[in-house]
Amino acid sequence: MKKEQILQILTSEPPLVTLADAGKCLAKLVTEVYIVSGVHRTLTKEAFTEEITFATDYLLNAIKSESRYRHLRSSELRLCISEGLKGRLCDDLGYPTTKTILRWIEAYSVHETRILALNEFWRIEKRR
Repeated sequence: MKKEQILQILTSEPPLVTLADAGKCLAKLVTEVYIVSGVHRTLTKEAFTEEITFATDYLLNAIKSESRYRHLRSSELRLCISEGLKGRLCDDLGYPTTKTILRWIEAYSVHETRILALNEFWRIEKRR
């Protein structure tokens, strides 16, 4: 995770919560996480669909209700999940749950590299 990468995301995308299809974007990310981690193998198709719906609703509500998450972009969440799956954000490895993903989001939102990128982003925005 590099500051320049995060800064480029911040300057090129609107926050996830402002998108009309925020739920759809988040559902795609959650589906990818569950497939990469193998969660889909233990569930029927109907149960998997229900789990994706539940996880998406839960996470979207958490992102909308928590002020420090409202500025996250969809590409940042993709980066956050990638780093979380690799164990670079916290010790939650293995079977990802909505709480695990939320812990990754929490760890990402306060990560030193993201804070540096955000500070640079706000300096750029002030100059405009």
